[in-house]
Amino acid sequence: MTQRHYGKFRGTVEDNVDQTGRGRIKVSVPGITVGDNGWAWPCVPYAGPGVGFFAMPPKGAGVWVEFEQGDPSHAIYSGFFWAQPLDAPVPPGPLASGITMLKTDKFTLEIDNNPALPTLTIEIQAGGAVGKAAISVDQMGMTLSAASNKIELQPGFVTINGTSLKIMQ
Repeated sequence: MTQRHYGKFRGTVEDNVDQTGRGRIKVSVPGITVGDNGWAWPCVPYAGPGVGFFAMPPKGAGVWVEFEQGDPSHAIYSGFFWAQPLDAPVPPGPLASGITMLKTDKFTLEIDNNPALPTLTIEIQAGGAVGKAAISVDQMGMTLSAASNKIELQPGFVTINGTSLKIMQ
């Protein structure tokens, strides 16, 4: 009989290309041979035919692994962790407690719940001449930026590239 393993185990993402499109990842867990060639099924907060939350972790990411009914041939990944203090996308400190962020290698979606100035920011690392492009929305208005160009929309006026062009009502 196969030894049962109950609880959560620290693992590593070995591969994140699931040819079946179901969000599975290949994992390794020290001291446990993961069956089904190392494939682990996702445990996601929302799923159904054609809908759901889908996010694939990068290779090398720390992953929490569980086993259905303790069976290592039925691995499930249920979350992730940052192995090193500076691995998290938000710098440590008191301001981090009000920030919700989704960050990939090219995109960042940040919700800052700062009571004085709540902000929603979407950024893309576009590369080339553009560099970084962003949209930022707060209680004062909206800013669109790409490279050194910026458009600011605020109540009563629009500013393009700082003082270069200002349109007022």
